[in-house]
Amino acid sequence: EMRTPLLAIVGFAQMIMGKLKDPEDQKFLDSLLREARTSNEILDKLFSFSGEKVQEKKETKLEGPLFRALKAMELKFNQKGIKVTKNIQETTPIPLNADSLSKAFENIFQNSIEAMERKAQKEIKVSLTDIGSAIQITISDNGEGIDAAHLKRVFEPFFTTRASSQQVGLGLS
Repeated sequence: EMRTPLLAIVGFAQMIMGKLKDPEDQKFLDSLLREARTSNEILDKLFSFSGEKVQEKKETKLEGPLFRALKAMELKFNQKGIKVTKNIQETTPIPLNADSLSKAFENIFQNSIEAMERKAQKEIKVSLTDIGSAIQITISDNGEGIDAAHLKRVFEPFFTTRASSQQVGLGLS
C-alpha cells in the first residue's frame, strides 16, 4: 500500500523533470526524487526485518563491506579526532548481503563515536581474521560501553538507548 504512492510520485516527478527549464526547479525536483527513492529503500528494509523480503546474498569477502564502512566514516573519525587502528586480513568469500553488512558496520562505528564523546583520547580498533573454520571480526573502542542490561538486546531490530528519532539501532539483526 505504501509502495504504490511512492512509485507514482517518482513517475510523475520524472515526467515533470523533462519539462522543467529552470535549474533551480530541477534541483528541487531532484531532491524530491531522491527522498522518494530513499523512502522506497526504507520500505525494503522494513520488509526484510519482517521476513517479507529475503535479502540477496552473494559470495563476498568480509573485508569489502568493512573497508567501505571505514571509508564512509573516515571524515567523522577525522572530525572527532579518533585514531583508527586496523589489523585486517584477507578472508574467504562467504554468502552475505554486503550493503546491509556495511551499514551495520557504519552503525557500530557511529555508536563508538558517540560512546567516546567525553574522552580525551579516542581510539577504535578493528581486527578481521580468517581462522579457517570461521571469520572473526572485533571492533572495540575506549568509550563508555553498553550497559550490561542492554547487551542481550543489541541484535533486535530498531533497539536503541538513544533518545534521538534518527537512531534505529545498530543494524545487527
